Amino acid sequence: MKTQDAEKKAAALAERFGAEITTAITSEGVLEATVPPAQVPEVLSLVRQDPAFDYHQLHDLTAVDYPKDNQIMVLYRLMNLDRGDMMVVKTRLDRAKPQVASATPIWPAANWLEREVYDLFGVVFVGHPNLTRILMWDEFQGHPLRKDFDQYDQFAPGGEPR
Repeated sequence: MKTQDAEKKAAALAERFGAEITTAITSEGVLEATVPPAQVPEVLSLVRQDPAFDYHQLHDLTAVDYPKDNQIMVLYRLMNLDRGDMMVVKTRLDRAKPQVASATPIWPAANWLEREVYDLFGVVFVGHPNLTRILMWDEFQGHPLRKDFDQYDQFAPGGEPR
């Protein structure tokens, strides 16, 4: 995306949502918007449906654990393949109770991506149609991509699974 286009989109977000959303533009011209968790569904719907944004593909959905800040950040990487540009929507969640609305009503492709983030980070996507583990077995305890995860907590003395 050209920096000028990203600036226009950042201004449109600021006009619509005010100071609740902060934006930045990377050196590659990618617009990044940090959104409060309650605003995520509205922002994702806007950037998908509004022709001024028109990000029709959810390219990736992932998370990053920040234990020192007591936060888990969920990132939605959106693309418009016709224009060849990208946008990243970020939201910061409380590590103790990380939850945000599911993006599956907006992008059905979010289904498996949200299950993966749930499984590995423990983020609850409220309204998800089948929020179950996708990589780890059902009895697995914990979320292995959290930075405080201890792989040896899975086993009792003697090497037997808990």
